[in-house]
Amino acid sequence: MIFDSHVHSYMSGDSHTPPEEEIRRAEALGLGLVFTEHMDYDLVSTVSFEVDVEKYLPLYEKFRGPGVCLGLEIGLTHQSNEWNAALAKDPRLDFVLGSIHMVNGLDIYTDLYKRRTREEAATAYLETMLQMVRENPWFDSLAHIDYPARVNPYAPQDLLYEEYSTYYDLIFRQLVENGQIIELNTRRLGKPEAARSLYTLYKRYYELGGRYVTLGSDAHVSENIGHCFPQARVMLDEIGLTPVWFMGRKMRRNG
Repeated sequence: MIFDSHVHSYMSGDSHTPPEEEIRRAEALGLGLVFTEHMDYDLVSTVSFEVDVEKYLPLYEKFRGPGVCLGLEIGLTHQSNEWNAALAKDPRLDFVLGSIHMVNGLDIYTDLYKRRTREEAATAYLETMLQMVRENPWFDSLAHIDYPARVNPYAPQDLLYEEYSTYYDLIFRQLVENGQIIELNTRRLGKPEAARSLYTLYKRYYELGGRYVTLGSDAHVSENIGHCFPQARVMLDEIGLTPVWFMGRKMRRNG
């Protein structure tokens, strides 16, 4: 079974979807799913991105089974490293995504490109990502490496490997050294330019020793679960990467 390892329900401040609805959708698609509710300790927003762990995990325990796992998407910042690492040790967690949602105290989604050139924003983001991968060897998979492209007002939107190869190579090498893997986030995979950019990035990840990825739709509504997964599987097969998921913080794969 292939898992969608990046799914949010109403336990995350930016989703209103009941978990039962998402489980039914995943089952209809023949997918497993991992709930990865937001935990961003430092993110200031109009909604809360700090899931109530002591409400979430006990309440969702009834859903846990061969096709449903419970995890967190933890926002990585230097000032929250120690707190995040302690949270990730919770034995009730199946999976932990590490995400870069903030750069120098600014929310990427709303503020990264304010008063910054494309080059300045990209450099700040990739420098932060490299620092976080170096400082946090405890998470399982690095989420949505192309996150800024969602809101990049410049062209091209993607932070291309050819432009920032030094940063990407350092990040990929560090992940491999740490024994961590990377997510293929499929949210933008339906865009041809995004698909081309991601193909180049993940091919380089493979060349530098990466062998596994988690697949994540980043769904906040049930209809987005498994988004572009067939396209993702074709891409991964061409590169040689194997999609995996985590249960009990251990990597699992078909066969």
